[in-house]
Amino acid sequence: MFSDSYDYPEVFGEKVRALGERGRPRDLYDVINLFRNDHLPASAVIQDILSQKCSYKDIRVPTLIDMDAYRDDMSRNWEPMLSHQLPTLPELDVYWDSLPAFFSWLEGHEMLEKPQLSAISGEGQLYQPVYGHLGLRTLSGRSLEIIRFAAGNRLCVNLDYTDNTGRRSSRVIEPYSLRQAQNGNVFLYAVRADDGQIRAYKIAQINDSSITNRVFTPRYQVELSPSGVSVPVTQSTPLISLGLPERSRSTSFMRGQICLLIMFAAF
Repeated sequence: MFSDSYDYPEVFGEKVRALGERGRPRDLYDVINLFRNDHLPASAVIQDILSQKCSYKDIRVPTLIDMDAYRDDMSRNWEPMLSHQLPTLPELDVYWDSLPAFFSWLEGHEMLEKPQLSAISGEGQLYQPVYGHLGLRTLSGRSLEIIRFAAGNRLCVNLDYTDNTGRRSSRVIEPYSLRQAQNGNVFLYAVRADDGQIRAYKIAQINDSSITNRVFTPRYQVELSPSGVSVPVTQSTPLISLGLPERSRSTSFMRGQICLLIMFAAF
């Protein structure tokens, strides 16, 4: 399938521009989700795109200090503007508190990389289908896309699981990655929230899963983003809204959507 689309850095730069210019809750939500993506582009690339967009709009490049002016409006509008668009809405602070790290990265400062859980477990190949093509469900029929949503929003998951002895129980986990073993079995790699132990849960033995309101600070890299991203052009996002002339449009292979709010309307 081919479709007109914007590439990841283009959308990232546009969302940062929008956050600086109008400071709406969905802008903050999108920027931080883009920042958290496994396939983060170089900050210099985003800086360049952002500078061009701000120049086109005749505004200055936003900074962390500029965000203070939006805090009160964000607090008032966070739930009214977002709660109906998401399966679970994390608290504003989960995103607001990530702004210093985001702007530090945007300004070119190095981030301390967390270890990959695979380096600890040493098991399987990373399994990262594009959004909508995960094809994995719990025994109750619930799509495991909900776990990717939870991971992206740094929310713990309540997992109903039957172990190899046949014992069924629930536990609260921090989800980190999906990995496929040589025999084809797919495992959810996670950390138990109560004791910090790494666990591998066979997808075929997950009875059900649900998002909790418990926020976690990642101990390892969260590797649940799709392996490829692009953003389709629709009538609701005309080219002129991105602040660039018509010639900037391109046609690319559709490999899924990035973690923008529009994606979660299907839940």
